[in-house]
Amino acid sequence: MRAASFFFLLMTSFFSFFLVAKVPSVARYDMEKILTNLPEAKENKEKMENLIASKEKELIKKQEKIQKMYTEFEGQQKFLSDEKKKEKFLEIEKERQALEAESMKMKQEVAQTGQSLNKPLLDRITSVAIEVSKENEEIMMTIPRGEPLLDYGFTYIASEVDITDKVLKRYNKNYPKKK
Repeated sequence: MRAASFFFLLMTSFFSFFLVAKVPSVARYDMEKILTNLPEAKENKEKMENLIASKEKELIKKQEKIQKMYTEFEGQQKFLSDEKKKEKFLEIEKERQALEAESMKMKQEVAQTGQSLNKPLLDRITSVAIEVSKENEEIMMTIPRGEPLLDYGFTYIASEVDITDKVLKRYNKNYPKKK
């Protein structure tokens, strides 16, 4: 009888521990939703679109110039010596290679500008998400919506919480839009 009551007491204590202990939940946030709802992100996107458009205009002008040179060359070919043809062709090729190098340089410039514009914003969003998840005693993870957690090595998670709206609300509170 004593052994049975001891066993019952032990099992009750064991199960009550699991009822009281909080099993951590995973906090997710949808970065795409956050970025589409923050005015600062929209401004950054607009700046990037404008920068890309201006760079593309520059490249198109130079490409048209090279095309014009090539068209003129084709029309003059009959009247040029082989040496002049080669010289003219090399001149056009040199311009084309310069355009290609400039295009690569512009792509790198656009990427660097995008990173410098978005890094402070992404850092603030991440800090707010960490703040929100700590308050709720959740394990925070930035897993894109819809991806299974099993891909990340988890076999069991008690619950999952989407903190996107809380992060948006807290971000707007911590970093109000300047008027």
